[in-house]
Amino acid sequence: MTRLILLLLVTCSLLSAQDTGTQTTISGTISGADGKPLSGAVVRLYRLTYSMAAGPKFSVTEEGDCTTKADGLFTFKGEAFGPNSMSQGIIVAQKEGLALGWANTHAMAPKAIHIALGEGKALTGKVVDKAGKPVAKAKVSVAVMMTGAGREQRWLMGIENIACLHCTTTADGSFSFTGIPEDATAEFLVRAPGHGALMTMDFASFSGTGLSHTAGQKDIKLTVGPGATIKGRAVRKGTEEGVAGLDIRATNPRDPWGLLSPAPCVTGKNGEFTIEGLGEGTYQLAVAPGKEGKAEWTTGELQVVASSGETVEGIRMELSKGGLIEIAVKEADGGKPIAKANVMLQQQGGSTPKQGVTDNAGLARFRVSAGDYQVNWVHKPGYTFKRNAEVVTVKDGDTTGVELELQGQPKVRGIVVDAEGNPVPAAEVNTLPMGNPRVSSDKDGRFETSWNPQFFGDTGEGTVWIVARHPERNLAAMVENDEEAESLRIVLKAGCTISGRVIGQDDKAIPKAAVTVQVRAGRFSGSIGKQQTTDETGAYTFQTVPAGAKCTVSAHSPDHGQTHLQIEPMDTPGTEKAAADIVLKVADLSVSGIVVDTDEEPVAGARVYAYGNGQSHRQATTDKEGKFVIRKLCEGQLNLNAHTTDGKSHGSTQAEAGANDVQIVLGQQPSPRMVTPKEAPSLAGKSLPETDQLGLSDVMKDASGKPVLMIFWDRKQRPSRHVLKQLAAQADLLTQAKVVTASIHAGPVDAAVLKASLTDLKAPFAAGQIEGKTDKVLFTWGARGLPWLILTNKQHKVIAEGFKVSQLGDLLAKTAPK
Repeated sequence: MTRLILLLLVTCSLLSAQDTGTQTTISGTISGADGKPLSGAVVRLYRLTYSMAAGPKFSVTEEGDCTTKADGLFTFKGEAFGPNSMSQGIIVAQKEGLALGWANTHAMAPKAIHIALGEGKALTGKVVDKAGKPVAKAKVSVAVMMTGAGREQRWLMGIENIACLHCTTTADGSFSFTGIPEDATAEFLVRAPGHGALMTMDFASFSGTGLSHTAGQKDIKLTVGPGATIKGRAVRKGTEEGVAGLDIRATNPRDPWGLLSPAPCVTGKNGEFTIEGLGEGTYQLAVAPGKEGKAEWTTGELQVVASSGETVEGIRMELSKGGLIEIAVKEADGGKPIAKANVMLQQQGGSTPKQGVTDNAGLARFRVSAGDYQVNWVHKPGYTFKRNAEVVTVKDGDTTGVELELQGQPKVRGIVVDAEGNPVPAAEVNTLPMGNPRVSSDKDGRFETSWNPQFFGDTGEGTVWIVARHPERNLAAMVENDEEAESLRIVLKAGCTISGRVIGQDDKAIPKAAVTVQVRAGRFSGSIGKQQTTDETGAYTFQTVPAGAKCTVSAHSPDHGQTHLQIEPMDTPGTEKAAADIVLKVADLSVSGIVVDTDEEPVAGARVYAYGNGQSHRQATTDKEGKFVIRKLCEGQLNLNAHTTDGKSHGSTQAEAGANDVQIVLGQQPSPRMVTPKEAPSLAGKSLPETDQLGLSDVMKDASGKPVLMIFWDRKQRPSRHVLKQLAAQADLLTQAKVVTASIHAGPVDAAVLKASLTDLKAPFAAGQIEGKTDKVLFTWGARGLPWLILTNKQHKVIAEGFKVSQLGDLLAKTAPK
């Protein structure tokens, strides 16, 4: 449930519902990548409304459009939110030949917005079936796209009438999207006739740092399976009387945005219904509200497991009028009803919450089946909700009342000025701990914001910091809040600059790594500025950092892990600091295993997460046999957590990256032992395995009757390169002993690149490389790490393995004639 709430907050970012009829003005500028105003851009304002009345669902309406002139300006006036919804605005800008651009207008707050349109990239791939055959006429949509990070994240849902977000596959299953911003990541939704819907986003494991597919990515492969079907009848509870004309919705609990849900089907005259085109998974069936948004029937929780290509028949949906829960939300101080507060209610033991919004009297009403219920969440900006542990019992035909109080959050008011005392309009003002919306100072430099005492636990007491920045003027300040002051005066001074590089363990630059900077105060931290992407030299630069602030610079890359670098305060305004290099470990390992229950039965569909020091968070889903594989891991220790889709059963263990026999038991205490990779068998005293997968056939023919020294290595690893250099220094000794020396690179690499690497290391050795699955080949050759040395006698029987170069002289003496 917590994860679902976080996802809703990401989507509707600090949602609010305001009185119907309130008008707001939204304005901003469209520019090119160079920052200059752009004319001729078409700008549209969309309203996304989220509802959970009968399962999660987004609806989209276009509120207005305009075309920019020479000044690049746009302006919209929009009506605030209506009842029973959670909404946000999305402004989308398009100009032919440039990438799509957008901005989120959280809660339709009046705020100047800037959208820059740069060069676009493509996302291309194919849709195939389980047999690998292309699927033609499949509708592929960019379901969600994201740019930026932290408070600078911008989200775009797959709005139906934005044509560039949708396409149909060709005869060979191909699809292509153009005009994708170069820093964007995306997820896809696929619907194909005769197949189940596919959504590439894994909501259960989404960490907020990026989506699965990156702008410019080619050869994307989306695999769809045969569609599942659910057939059943809707009947009055306790009878066989069918209920006609009802909208039946099927939603997947693992899809809190409702993107996978098909269009509702209408029950026939005998209450019969058929839902087709479902992907494999568990679905919740519910009756959609009536025309006025009020539920006339309730079914309780009805879950159906659908399997790919199969039809589930005989589903009986029993309908009743149930009972009503009336939730009254009021202010703790004075008891004033709070209108337009979002409320979430959940049945005890249930998996899907119900969502509603309080009316002008502060009431939210829910029609529910008999049972026990609890309010999980109440939200309205400027208020704090302390979860009520009270469980409410509802009986058929009864109306049960619940009263809840929201505490108003403490306010912070003040003025932002520069060093000369002049007011600074349009300065960004955040509180730390963060969690409330960022606000901007008005034309007189004044601002008002609030902070959430819940960050400080039960006491609600702690130190709050205010971070104010004006990036265009490179002015910044971070000051402690004075709760006794009626108005806070924040003096902005020259911002500091942090610059540095992100490199790999091979000392080479990592371009396009994502870098963020956070300011720290006590145990809290928060992002400032936009996420940066390193250039071709691995360089990044952050400006407008407040003087005196403790900072953390974080970096990650899709093919590497992640690292955090602590930056000590720069006490002098305007300081430019060159930070130490951020070194990321390459993510070229995997971990695999099985998830079982306490009876050692495999658990299908369980979520498995891997994280650890220097690791990017990775995840996977178990297959029908409970097996999982998590890829793109760095060497080192991992913490592995797993849980069932309903979140009711958990398990954890530890492992080393590279382990392939991990077992996670759900419903058991965490395992104290660490699972390590199976140790490769020793080759000592044995003949060498076949060298077909090493690319050394010719070398081994020439080695007949001679000792052989083999070095398994990786050019990206510093220890491997060091050993090659050490052996190169021993080349004369090896020649005198008539030893045939061969280097074997662990994994495929371009021959020219490999040759150049050996030349740089001055290593005059034969060059081979592993062909096939690297882990399996290394296991066959007894390699328990890299670099790995193997020495044979003239008969090619192994006399030493895994030794150090310093031992080479003594070992070679064993190969000499006696």
